[in-house]
Amino acid sequence: MTYIWDISSLEKPKQTGIYKATNRGIDHNQYVVNGLSYQSNYGAGLRVYDVSSIPSDPTGAGVCEVAYFDIYPEDDGDVGGGTVEYSGTWSSYAYFKSGYIFINTIERGAYVVKISKREKCAAKTCSADNCLRAMRSNSVEGRLAESQEFCGSFTQGFQADVKVVPEFATKACEGNVIARVSSACACLPAATAAV
Repeated sequence: MTYIWDISSLEKPKQTGIYKATNRGIDHNQYVVNGLSYQSNYGAGLRVYDVSSIPSDPTGAGVCEVAYFDIYPEDDGDVGGGTVEYSGTWSSYAYFKSGYIFINTIERGAYVVKISKREKCAAKTCSADNCLRAMRSNSVEGRLAESQEFCGSFTQGFQADVKVVPEFATKACEGNVIARVSSACACLPAATAAV
């Protein structure tokens, strides 16, 4: 997991979001160049994430993996697609003007790679699951307005306390409640101001 922080005030840094990778590993030694994060993930290798959405959406919801180079394929069949141990890549260097990336590994020396195909982040879509339906329900008087008011404050920063989520949303958004509620909030229509 990669934690996203707003450090515009070094005296009051604030965690604003989390990006959870699609495979298991230890993410570290991360460098951002032109909106891309070049991150070493030990056995999962070099992972490149498009982080250009973070200034406008600091929750990490718009972050996605656009390229990778697996250094340690022996653990790909493990649960979660990898192991959490110190093997594989230790660090990388992506600041060459040529676009080449130098990857340092623990067991296998060094690699020099270049992104040949960069994936784009998929457009955000809203699927009407039970969580979203519950939050925008027309069958319960005032539910949409209640959800919009809740989402207005909930999405202002990173929130990890399930206790702040309304009971109706907690019941409908089972599993990872915080992530599901965050996604549902992003799909609600904007509240209109009273005139």
